[in-house]
Amino acid sequence: MRVLLVIVVILSVVNLLGLAVVAGRMARLGPPGPIGPEGLVDPMPPSAGGAEVDGQGRPGGRHGEWPGPEHWREVRRVVEKYFPELQESMQGPGAGRRMGPHLRRHWRAISELVEADRTDPELAGRLADSYRKERELDRLRWDYDHATGDDRQAVRQEMRKLLEEQFELRQWIRQRKLEELARQIDQFRRELAERAERREDLIARELDRRLEAPGQEQLPEW
Repeated sequence: MRVLLVIVVILSVVNLLGLAVVAGRMARLGPPGPIGPEGLVDPMPPSAGGAEVDGQGRPGGRHGEWPGPEHWREVRRVVEKYFPELQESMQGPGAGRRMGPHLRRHWRAISELVEADRTDPELAGRLADSYRKERELDRLRWDYDHATGDDRQAVRQEMRKLLEEQFELRQWIRQRKLEELARQIDQFRRELAERAERREDLIARELDRRLEAPGQEQLPEW
């Protein structure tokens, strides 16, 4: 009896330790991401400390923020415009469970597409093509895992061909972004030269503004 009692006590302690380990891990992970607008789950909820690693911010490129309802409507509009096959997945009950992992994986591409749809239709079309290729590569990767022998080699070759196409497409996209950056740099240079010519006037105007309207909550750029 004593031996059985000792065994029971040991098993109880082991179970309690196991529960404590699981609870500790769950506490570190935190609860699932909050349900965002349209029932979508935040795929990258904020960390407990609130700090984000540079270059690994949350979706939307805004550290510690989750896109609001207006941005979500814009995301859904653009996704449905370029990828009507995803329309059903973006709506209705369970949309968060269906789209959360997908959005986390492809958020950068989707964000770029939303911006380009407003400013550069040609770039938006190329970004949409790139996104389709990424989805096809994901599908082929799944096929590769479930194939054997010659079938695996065929899938590998198909992925290689698709990656070659994707490389050229991404090169075009990068070139387009470089051209836009060059345009912005030229614009800043022109503005800088104009400000230099208006130096005395700008300083005088700013002096008057500060004297006439002191104590502003946020100083405007001048």
